[in-house]
This record gives sequence, C-alpha cells and structure tokens, in this order.
Amino acid sequence: MRKWLTEAGLVGALTPREADFLKQKKYSGHDRAWAAWQSASAHACAWALELEEMEPLGECPNTLASHFPPKTRPTPNRRLRNFESIYSEADFYYRLHWAARQSRLEGTDFPRPEIEIQLRRQSLDWIVGLPYEWDDVPADT
Repeated sequence: MRKWLTEAGLVGALTPREADFLKQKKYSGHDRAWAAWQSASAHACAWALELEEMEPLGECPNTLASHFPPKTRPTPNRRLRNFESIYSEADFYYRLHWAARQSRLEGTDFPRPEIEIQLRRQSLDWIVGLPYEWDDVPADT
C-alpha cells in the first residue's frame, strides 16, 4: 500500500498515524481493528461527496470500496454536498454518538457500534471545518 501511495504521489497526504501504521511489519489486534473501522470514516466522506447514502443506523454499503479503486489517483473534480447538509449531519451524529456512549455506560444495547458512529462523526466534523487535524478531531460528547 505504501508503495502504491508513493507512486500515486499521495504518501505525503498520510496522517502521522496512517504513516506509522503502514511502516509496521506486524499488526496487533488493536491495529487491525483500527484499520477495519476506517471504513466508517470513508463512508462518511463518500456520503459528503454524494457517492453513497448513509443511513444513521445502517452498515457501510458493500459498494463503498468501488468508489476508491486500488492504484487509482483520486480525481479532484468531486463536489461536496452543501454546507448546511453536512453541518446538519455532523450535528445529528454528535447526538447519535452521545446516545451510543450513554448506552454503553448504562450497559444497554445500541443498534450500531459506538466506534462506527464516532468515526462517522469525526469525519463529518473534519469536513465541516473544525480546526483540528484528521487524527486529532475530538470525540467528546
């Protein structure tokens, strides 16, 4: 993956955490789980780019990866949904994240994993323009 990102001229766009992840020779269970959950972040970004719909309590669609083919440089001509739509969705995911966290603290079931909701929320907050780097968007509720 690192070789392809270098060839595509994208390795400089990696966050420090992503760059460190790709340098590793072996991955812990935590590392593998972190990588697997990144699809939730990609799903929120795909929604913002009008590539996919995003049901609040729905799973990431099986078609998500088809929007990001391997060894293909992203095209810069995609347009984002309007700011109001993204802001409204970010606010909704803040509240949904609060409900998921509250459910976890109370020991009750919630329809989707908290981490999935949190990562969607963090992506939307980053797109809205919160003044944080990708890896540092707060997830407090």
